[in-house]
Amino acid sequence: MKRNYVLLILLLLAAAGIGWFLPALLVESRDAALAGKPEPVSIRQIDLSYQTDLSAADKLRLMREGPVIQAVPLERGIFITERDVRSVLTQFLQELTGNAFEAEEAEFSAAPVLLSFGEEGSVLAWSASLSVRDRWYCEAVVDDQTGLLLQCDVYGNAEWWETLFYDLDRAADGSEYVRAVLGEALCAHCNRQLSTAYTVSLAEEDLQDFGGSGQLLFSENGQERLRVPFLLVATEGMITINDQPMMPK
Repeated sequence: MKRNYVLLILLLLAAAGIGWFLPALLVESRDAALAGKPEPVSIRQIDLSYQTDLSAADKLRLMREGPVIQAVPLERGIFITERDVRSVLTQFLQELTGNAFEAEEAEFSAAPVLLSFGEEGSVLAWSASLSVRDRWYCEAVVDDQTGLLLQCDVYGNAEWWETLFYDLDRAADGSEYVRAVLGEALCAHCNRQLSTAYTVSLAEEDLQDFGGSGQLLFSENGQERLRVPFLLVATEGMITINDQPMMPK
């Protein structure tokens, strides 16, 4: 009986030893067999070399001159969120139009994207769109780092200007009124979003029968850095900022 008990103990110890050392030996043997042999590996290769050292003036210039070499959709931004983008865009439009409308979620969409300009660098921005009173539409590119509007287009039916601007029906000259509030809203937006090193002012204007155009002067520490154009085509129901004129949809 005692011999059977001792035999049982030995068998249990042997089983425990095998269970403890055998897996490690198998792993080491497999590693040794695979050493030096190539294996296929699936890797999603996307260059996310986001350059935060680009200045606001650099980003505005790149957006206008382009071209975009590659646009990579992202899941999220780094510095701001979709909610921040909606707030930035809504505040700008409220200052522009004088209407305290709220951008409902059903009217707004935004998605982050990494824009590559080749050797010039890359910009992380948000592509956003907003429907205003179901008659006017705003499409914008918003800088993820500062919340600055890098490009913006507002368009709709030219007969509906009064539905967009609060005091337009009281203005003696509709085109002059829209051009004036546009310049004021752009200066307020840029000075709010940028650091104190930048100052933004209305550099020049060219008021014509069809609407008007102008330039925003970006200065950094007293030195001119960039001029950003904007255009109003009243007869086409169109406003463009730092962009080529687009045809209304």
